[in-house]
Amino acid sequence: MPTRVRVEDLGAKRAQQLAGKDRMKLRIGVLEAQAAEIHPSRPGVTVGEVAKWMEFGQPPHTPRRSWLFDWLDENVDKIVRQLGTDTMRVIFAKANEQQALSRRGTQYRQQIQGRINRRIPPPNRPGTLRRKQGDVPLKDTQVFYNAIRWEVVP
Repeated sequence: MPTRVRVEDLGAKRAQQLAGKDRMKLRIGVLEAQAAEIHPSRPGVTVGEVAKWMEFGQPPHTPRRSWLFDWLDENVDKIVRQLGTDTMRVIFAKANEQQALSRRGTQYRQQIQGRINRRIPPPNRPGTLRRKQGDVPLKDTQVFYNAIRWEVVP
């Protein structure tokens, strides 16, 4: 008795279709609109400048407290795996690209803010503590903290 074989493409065609399109991108950090705002506790200084000072430091008074790049370094393997899984879900039509990236944007923003909440070293100096509302570095007026956003762009 002859055997019948049926070949069913479960994703190669979809992967080829997606490969030919421009991909969406997830951007996360202090984005343009928030970066351009003037920081209320530092007249003439933008939120973007504060974000840069915190990330890289500004000698002699502002030490480096990496809120973004160190988080990325600590999580790069996990992020690559997660985005790989999301890519497969998009290929097999279990999610669309916008949904997948939006979910990761929300998750990664929470993780970055969680890193700040855990007090990125070094601790604040005594003079800084006297003028601040709390003792968590990078989280005084909440302006910088709340300026951390994400967006999906084409």
